[in-house]
Amino acid sequence: MYTLLTILNAAEEIQTATTQQPSLIASIMPIILIMGVFYFLIVRPQNKKYKDHKFTIDETKINDEIITSAGIFGKIVSIEADFYIIEISKDVNVKIYKNSISKNTSLEERLKQNIVKKNAK
Repeated sequence: MYTLLTILNAAEEIQTATTQQPSLIASIMPIILIMGVFYFLIVRPQNKKYKDHKFTIDETKINDEIITSAGIFGKIVSIEADFYIIEISKDVNVKIYKNSISKNTSLEERLKQNIVKKNAK
């Protein structure tokens, strides 16, 4: 009986001694995979949205028709350093921050016309 227990204990020790820990690569792979998914689902689309918004602000000119993030439609009357003055009705001007533009309808029309011209050639 005693020898049977010692044999079983020895067998357990051999089994635990031969059990290997997962490799470093196998341990790090899930973290790398999660970071890759995070990049493609969150970071990359946000960067694209930021670049598109910056392009819209940079290409905005006087007399462009815009829509602000508050939903106000207007036409740009003048451009200052960080602000636009827009006309929302006859003789009603509002000063807005440049980043509050959500859409430039005139810019979209110009881009569509350029695409049509390029496709016609």
